[in-house]
Amino acid sequence: TDTGQQTQIAKGHVDGTEVTFESQTDGPTMKVKLHLEDEHLRGVAHGDDGGDVIEAKVDLTRKVDQ
Repeated sequence: TDTGQQTQIAKGHVDGTEVTFESQTDGPTMKVKLHLEDEHLRGVAHGDDGGDVIEAKVDLTRKVDQ
């Protein structure tokens, strides 16, 4: 949500309207799979934190500069 919370992405791939990548967080590596729908990239991020499965819904839109 801000520049202090940004993480690098790796293994990025775009295939048509599908986008996949991995992101290293302070915890586990998150594997993200998104699909372009109506000006949004929507999908799910998955990670494994020592046996605890983490899952987050993702809905991204373009930021409009004002």
